[in-house]
Amino acid sequence: MANQVNGISVDNLTGFTDAVTKSPEKGKVDFCVTSRWKGQTKIEAEVSSFSLGGVEIQKSFTIDSDEPEQLLGANTAPNPQELLMAAVNACMMVGCVANVSVSGHGCLVLQMLGLFRGA
Repeated sequence: MANQVNGISVDNLTGFTDAVTKSPEKGKVDFCVTSRWKGQTKIEAEVSSFSLGGVEIQKSFTIDSDEPEQLLGANTAPNPQELLMAAVNACMMVGCVANVSVSGHGCLVLQMLGLFRGA
């Protein structure tokens, strides 16, 4: 059984980082997302694939965005700024959990708040 901490396979993570340290091209990542305007302020983004180290992995996710009524939308989905903050928070949290896991520590609760204040 793999060494699991916080649901992360520490053995797989250290194996991956060792492989990228030896051959940096194995860590090269490309993402494929196509966005389509669906009328008014609605956008549909389709995540179709990503490649890691030159190996393409197929995916199939749809992410909708819209603006609130106050910004001329219909408020049917998070707006792009909210999705961006959610993505940044998720990216930072994954990095945090991975680093904590490698050190052998468990996480009880992890929560981030993203605030964007316009000028």
